[in-house]
Amino acid sequence: MNTRGGAYNAYAKIKAFMRLSTRQRGFTIVELLIVIVVIAILAAITVVAFNGVKSRSTNALVQSDLSANMKRVKLYMATNGTFPDWGEVGTDPSLKMKVSKRSAYSYFHYCGYATWWGQPLSGVGIIVGSTTNVTYASTTGSYNVTDVSSTITSSTAASDACTAIAPSGLIPTMTGMLIRTDGSVDGSIDVAAP
Repeated sequence: MNTRGGAYNAYAKIKAFMRLSTRQRGFTIVELLIVIVVIAILAAITVVAFNGVKSRSTNALVQSDLSANMKRVKLYMATNGTFPDWGEVGTDPSLKMKVSKRSAYSYFHYCGYATWWGQPLSGVGIIVGSTTNVTYASTTGSYNVTDVSSTITSSTAASDACTAIAPSGLIPTMTGMLIRTDGSVDGSIDVAAP
């Protein structure tokens, strides 16, 4: 009877162990919800960080293009002794304005300044808007790229924008939109990528 009771006892222990191990195999709903919430929080942090990096990258690209285009204007001035007017911007290959990536821009204005109407240009300015709603401008007075978002937005008319950044003592006598707010592009600008 001892051997039979011992075998029965071992069978009962194995059966009890099997019941315990089958109960502990899955996760509870609470545990699954906690894991899902943690994953969602990590995903949200990643998306926010990526958008911030993308915005800074777009703004840096627009600033770099603006600086390079102003250097073309400065070189043209040094070579020819005058600032380029609108016709020269569209026809002189060395002066053709360039943008690295069209999708980074919401608009691109080219402004000409003179002491009075009909006079030769005494300066030029470029105003560009990035798709991150930041507006940058540069004029031949300083050639510095500055953020002018507080005074010029995508809804500001080109002539008003040119007036807003006019160098002291000069009036805007010529404005041109190389990239329009509706997305169309003038032929006098080289677009490297859409």
